Amino acid sequence: MDGVPLLVVVTGPPAAGKTTVAQGISSRLRLPLIQKDTIKEALFDSLGAGDLAWSKRLGEATFTVMWALLGESLAAGASIVVEANFVRGESESRFEALPGARIVQLHCSAPLDVLLQRYASRERHPGHVDGERIDALGGVVESGRHGPLDLSGETIRLDTSEEVGLDVLARRVRRAALWQAVGAAVGPAGETTPLAEKVRVAAYRIADADVVGLSADALYEAVLPVAFAAADETRRRAFEAIDAG
Repeated sequence: MDGVPLLVVVTGPPAAGKTTVAQGISSRLRLPLIQKDTIKEALFDSLGAGDLAWSKRLGEATFTVMWALLGESLAAGASIVVEANFVRGESESRFEALPGARIVQLHCSAPLDVLLQRYASRERHPGHVDGERIDALGGVVESGRHGPLDLSGETIRLDTSEEVGLDVLARRVRRAALWQAVGAAVGPAGETTPLAEKVRVAAYRIADADVVGLSADALYEAVLPVAFAAADETRRRAFEAIDAG
């Protein structure tokens, strides 16, 4: 998986705190960020604001731009964070069509009463015409339209009615991305692979009983230090042999 970019997808219903999470993760991982509202509000400023139908039309154009930017970025090997209220059952096919990436999905949500309170009190570009959308918000949320997407990789669910520790979350994202890379090296469950075999024949001698019932994450966490230590020791001995020769 070396060189395969990381795609962090931040999604969830309106007023779920996606912007705060996306910006926090982007800055902590030092990754570029594509946000739906940033593009849409630039279009409002350029083309003008209008009624709800116009806002929806620019919303569709915004997603077209986002998919194009994502495709070009991933094709160039760039890791990236993307944030929008993606639609469950519709957006998955667009992600599948993108160049290969390790995907970590951050799904933000909160109880409906919290979402409604936030939505009513937040200040956004007038082009969004939020006042005309709030009555429909409850039905949208309860329908699951902006629920977690069915994507490959790992999904981390966040209840943003509580404080989200962004430093801890950034470490979880790094770990999830690493496990995906290691998973490709270890291979499918139940398959004997070179990495697993190297660990089994090392001095540490991991037995079958030691790994039965362990989750993939727990197994990787146990295997990685051993594999790296064994590789480092082999390299050290090789250098010593060269120096001695």
